[in-house]
Amino acid sequence: LLTPADGPPKPGDTAGETTPQAERSRPGHQTPAQPWHPAQIELRDVTRAYDNGGRARRNVLEQLTLAFEPGQMTVLTGRSGAGKTTLIRLLCCLDVPDAGRLELDGRSLAGAGPEQRAGLRRERIGYLPQEPWPVGFLSAEENVALALRIRGWQDDAAAHRASTVLVRVGLADRARQRVAR
Repeated sequence: LLTPADGPPKPGDTAGETTPQAERSRPGHQTPAQPWHPAQIELRDVTRAYDNGGRARRNVLEQLTLAFEPGQMTVLTGRSGAGKTTLIRLLCCLDVPDAGRLELDGRSLAGAGPEQRAGLRRERIGYLPQEPWPVGFLSAEENVALALRIRGWQDDAAAHRASTVLVRVGLADRARQRVAR
């Protein structure tokens, strides 16, 4: 789901099928309708360190407290090794802090296991790494549809939405091309 930089969709805005509410009302979508809202993510005194090949641990993030404005774009910049990727991995629940708390929608994720974190990535968090790993033998359209099917969409509805999204991002001419190409 891409949220426009000017903020989240307005309540009742279903024109052009741009909101998750419109998508949930599409025939074939299996997830029950729920009000959509941008994720509220907050870090409180988060520390994350890594071993340096058996030497002393290197603190990458140390007692970081940060709240992200829901529905707004945040740009993360810094020198190599400053902790950008570490922070993103924490925010996407791919990693857990050594100390401190990560909260999503006002709830602490302390103690969330791998399956719970995977569920959050599936339902609340979108993540595209620097080196994305789409399925190489599938087309761009099939990769997008696959992600939707994992989220509970039926085949036809997922294929229709994948096609629509690729047109909107200017990739209609590449929709059927294998991503390995």
